[in-house]
Amino acid sequence: GINAEYGQYSYHVLIKEGFTFLVAADKYYSSDHCYRYLEKVGTVFMSGDLPQRAENIVPYGLRGDFSPVLTGFLEEWNKPQKPPRNLATFSIEEDSEKQSRDREQVKCLRKQVEDVTNITWRNLKRMISRDVLVKDLQVKTDRLVKESEKLSVLSHSISRRERWKNYKFWIISVSTTVFCGTLLVILIYFHFR
Repeated sequence: GINAEYGQYSYHVLIKEGFTFLVAADKYYSSDHCYRYLEKVGTVFMSGDLPQRAENIVPYGLRGDFSPVLTGFLEEWNKPQKPPRNLATFSIEEDSEKQSRDREQVKCLRKQVEDVTNITWRNLKRMISRDVLVKDLQVKTDRLVKESEKLSVLSHSISRRERWKNYKFWIISVSTTVFCGTLLVILIYFHFR
């Protein structure tokens, strides 16, 4: 798997049978925990008919099928872990000011996750549209190759036909000249005799 850290989050990517699974987690979640989660999501995703449907699906097309599964996984796997000793730990105070700051942070975090999700979906849409364009270009290229082959055969056929017309013209011209010349010689011969 691939992982990267940005700000207070760590991003973990697992590629399984051509599908990319991505999770963004707080840094204090261990990579092992995140990859176990991605493995579980990947296994459930790959076990049904979703992989076959996903190859030709429109953006957000699997949301109705897979969102409930992801929601269940998030409830199960999103249980807070104890941060490592080297990170500062904060005790939860009953202070209302602290709680409101926490709520604001949660809202901010949700907004950031939503932004990352939207960017990911946008990138997936672009990848799908590029794939459609590439397939369209392949079809057009194949069509152009076939048309060029037809044109090559047709031009060769026309060239051969014109060559035969040229040969016929020369044969008729030479034959006519020889015939006229012979007739002229015969006429002259019999005229002066």
